[in-house]
Amino acid sequence: MVYEELSSEGRIELDELVEAIGEAVGAPSDPQAREAFKNLMDADYIWKGTLTLNRVDEIEPGYWEEGYLGREDYVPGQAYGDWTLNMKLVNVQFDEVVQEGSTSWKGSASGSGSGAIKNLARTVFSPVDNLIYDYEQIPWSCKVEPEEDRLSVGDTMSITIKNIRDPKGREPKPWQRIVVKVEKGEITNGVKTFEEKSYAFLANDGEVEVKYKAPEYCRESGTEKVTVYNSCDWGQEWMRPLRTTAKGKEIGDDEFEISCDWKGTIESIFETRSTGNQSLISSILLDDGEFKGKTSWSMDVVFKLNRGNDRVKIYDLKSARFWFSDEIEGELELEKKSRKVTISSADKSQVRGRNLNRSECNLELIIDLKTKTYKIKGFLLVGDIQSQGKGRLQVNVGGLRADEKDSDEGVEEYSEQIYIEGKYSGDFPWKLEGNMDEMEETPLEFQEFIEGIAGEVRSEIRWKLDRKGRE
Repeated sequence: MVYEELSSEGRIELDELVEAIGEAVGAPSDPQAREAFKNLMDADYIWKGTLTLNRVDEIEPGYWEEGYLGREDYVPGQAYGDWTLNMKLVNVQFDEVVQEGSTSWKGSASGSGSGAIKNLARTVFSPVDNLIYDYEQIPWSCKVEPEEDRLSVGDTMSITIKNIRDPKGREPKPWQRIVVKVEKGEITNGVKTFEEKSYAFLANDGEVEVKYKAPEYCRESGTEKVTVYNSCDWGQEWMRPLRTTAKGKEIGDDEFEISCDWKGTIESIFETRSTGNQSLISSILLDDGEFKGKTSWSMDVVFKLNRGNDRVKIYDLKSARFWFSDEIEGELELEKKSRKVTISSADKSQVRGRNLNRSECNLELIIDLKTKTYKIKGFLLVGDIQSQGKGRLQVNVGGLRADEKDSDEGVEEYSEQIYIEGKYSGDFPWKLEGNMDEMEETPLEFQEFIEGIAGEVRSEIRWKLDRKGRE
């Protein structure tokens, strides 16, 4: 930080010269800039003084005398008496008084008061640079607190810059500025400065909320570092825009991890069909009975890295959106000569795009980097599934005909243990994809047992996961 004194008269002459050059070359005048120059706002601080003659003892009138080359010069007069000088050091940007003092003396305004004025400067305003630095309360330290210690690519979170303090432990002036720099992502609520990935904020009351967005691409995952700097730049924003703020001393930092999530779909289907004596269910419906059932579900899932090392990475389920359909149909038909009786029933349950919580779905993705294998395991336990049943009785016996229908509604629960495993190639997978015929994975004796109860059975689970953010 550099302390610099400027001549007021020289500043005014320079401003007038710049304005004249601009007019000469046809540049438009800037009324706002002209007003700023008029109020000395191109400076940080100015002196304001009031000299008062409290009592007059003697007036010495001025006079003309012969000067250089015979030209007449006027010598001002003097007033003698009791004088008081009041001085203020003023922050002209925000019209704040930094320091104020006064002194009095007897005699003339100039010669007699010089000693008193020097004493005032020495006792009240010296050293002036220390006085200014203490007044400004520049940020000197802070604490950086990310909302999370691990963030997925493309996601957002808040980072709180708190306990911003000056060298004496005080809150900074609210118009002080800080610069926040990141290495991978971006900040969405600051003012971008001319330096790459650096954003300016006002220090306010010593706490700043930063909105952070992680990079979209997996290649930029890893450790993110957030660094906070103070700045020597401050002032009215219309005079000194935030985008021009340059970073100064580093006053705080923190790190967090950017992880590359897995995103995709898991689907399951279970179908049964049997007729006549093909299975236990259809045989209950007599020789002319038929039974069909189909249960299917799908989930849009996102897995987020939880923990891991060089050998294994373990991802927890971040979100799951669930679709479900369960349909069962049964029909019994008895026909002899002109007599026919048909009994049919159908039950249907559905879920359309429900977001599941941890108690309804808890899955884990485990990637073994040494064996190049992976597993997805956990459970589904979804309740409050709306179901609807419909029944129909049709009778045609001689001249008697009847067609009766009924229906009912209710809720049901669906549960399933999920276990998926597979292999990948390469150092680290970008895609996990496959399908599994669960009947093929079932021991033959158990297959025969299931088919004996339900008839023809199809049971399959499919999955497709990609690393979120991959290009």
